Amino acid sequence: MNQNNGQDSLDVFVSRLLRAKGQADEPSMHARLLEKLNDKIDNAILMALPGDKLDYLEQSIDDGSLTEDRVKSVLENSGINSDEVITGALEEFRDDYMTGALAW
Repeated sequence: MNQNNGQDSLDVFVSRLLRAKGQADEPSMHARLLEKLNDKIDNAILMALPGDKLDYLEQSIDDGSLTEDRVKSVLENSGINSDEVITGALEEFRDDYMTGALAW
């Protein structure tokens, strides 16, 4: 998926969550939710990575060699189903938001 298309999809997801909860889709709330959603997805992907891949990324951060291409390569070769991980993160985020369990 193209990164811009993915971000557009997340924007739509957040707008729908706000409407479903009967709240106005005002810019500051939308931005806060979108930031939390992106964090949730990033965390879910990192937690799904095998230990050796996570160690490799951490080493790349430590030695300053981490690039977007390196992250993409690690994810593509990690053996995880990123679509499944992202879907799970979206569902959990939705449930947490709708029940008021989302930490602010």
